[in-house]
Amino acid sequence: MSFFPKNRKGFTLIELLVVVAIIGLLSSVIFASLDSARAKARDTRRIVDLKQLQTALELDYNDNGKYPGAVLSGSRHHKSSVCVGNSPLNASYALWTAANVFDASFTNSYMKVLPADPLGDCYTYILLYGGAATGWRCYTPTATINPNLYYYLITFKSESSLSNTTYPGWQSAGSARRCILGPAI
Repeated sequence: MSFFPKNRKGFTLIELLVVVAIIGLLSSVIFASLDSARAKARDTRRIVDLKQLQTALELDYNDNGKYPGAVLSGSRHHKSSVCVGNSPLNASYALWTAANVFDASFTNSYMKVLPADPLGDCYTYILLYGGAATGWRCYTPTATINPNLYYYLITFKSESSLSNTTYPGWQSAGSARRCILGPAI
């Protein structure tokens, strides 16, 4: 009596290798699509974080008559900026002045914790002179500045291509940055 009958068929080594190759191919396709979905999810979180920051800035303006870090006199274009994270997006703009504009009164009253980028990159807040009183516009260092108006700029580095139809109010500033502007003072 034999435990293994001779007429029983099994998989050959070639068939097993083909099955393993197909499973590997399918798993790589699935993981690639998941990475793109994760990047879009992180960009959506960035937008939500910065919308919360915008709301807090507007509440602070309503209560104090100015944005955090605002100096209502002087001729510099770039009044203040802060970077939350490790690698400031504004490092290439020599005229942007770094300052801790989110003091304890702002974080205690309007936001308990400042948002941080999901990958530890940077959110940048900058209060600027100039710009249109209505609509959305991104600042460029060579832009014409109107000293009678203030607005602020919030930027982040996106991982996916964000269209204005998907995320209204966000525009490209270069290839990877988005911004949102507050109303002019």
